[in-house]
Amino acid sequence: MNGEEEQTSYYCRTKNPENTAEIISDDIAKATARHFLLSSKLLDVFERALSAPNEFYRVVGL
Repeated sequence: MNGEEEQTSYYCRTKNPENTAEIISDDIAKATARHFLLSSKLLDVFERALSAPNEFYRVVGL
């Protein structure tokens, strides 16, 4: 197998709709996981702030 055939073979194995969909799905899953992690941290801050009046004013900056 020469270099051009090898490159074409590699391209056909790696650049197909299934692999592209898998890569996109993985990226979406990573972004969603980061979103949920940040949302969870933010909700934790709000819950702590609402549980103590002094903490609430410190968080909101009043």
